[in-house]
Amino acid sequence: MSTSVTSQPPITQLSFGSVFRYYPARMLSEDEKRGRKPTAPAHSYQLMQKVKSCEASIVEFLSSRVEQAFVGYPALSSLFTGKRIVLVPVPRSSPMKSPSSSWPALWICKEILEHVISKMHVTPRLAVLLKRTSPVPPARTGKTDERRPSKQFVTMAVDKSQLERHFHKIKAGDVVVLVDDIVTSGSTIMASAWHVKSCLPSVEVRAFTLFRTQQDYDPCKYFEPVVGTIGYDASADWCSRDP
Repeated sequence: MSTSVTSQPPITQLSFGSVFRYYPARMLSEDEKRGRKPTAPAHSYQLMQKVKSCEASIVEFLSSRVEQAFVGYPALSSLFTGKRIVLVPVPRSSPMKSPSSSWPALWICKEILEHVISKMHVTPRLAVLLKRTSPVPPARTGKTDERRPSKQFVTMAVDKSQLERHFHKIKAGDVVVLVDDIVTSGSTIMASAWHVKSCLPSVEVRAFTLFRTQQDYDPCKYFEPVVGTIGYDASADWCSRDP
């Protein structure tokens, strides 16, 4: 499928939601990055560093903010409605070296979302369905050509044991929510969605991220729940998101 995925992708648009704005390091001053200037972009930047490290000290804070977002913005919590909700963490940019390696997407599923979603009287399942088989440059490197959805697709694989364990019976209304720490263009999420839809064509695929990158600097805003779409342009082999 890797040779035809861009010409006939199994999905070209999906809904996504996120809670926080994230401002790339290049937009921040040194004082902001070092925590000496208390702006919203600085707080977002520092919070992201702790998410990347899966720090236990921020679980309570993140859980309360995600819950606040779900209550105040029902469109966001609606991403987690369906006959059966299965959380699938998006693979890291590099293969796992050991089971103890940091994996923010999996950490978010286990430590934050399972707890918050259960308050909605929904019991999500967690399936570690996807894995990275070869590394890709992180988005912050700016190496966009290597992060195109078609190239990301071939660096991922489906874990057959997880597929058999969690999806041996597919029911109408089953929903897979891809979970990640941050979305930039949406290319990694789209490549992940292709794998899910290739082996589970009848499920609906949505996405949730804690953060989304922003190019407009606002010194006062970082908590901003949104729901939007990620779309794939086959002619450019690239994704864009709105908002």
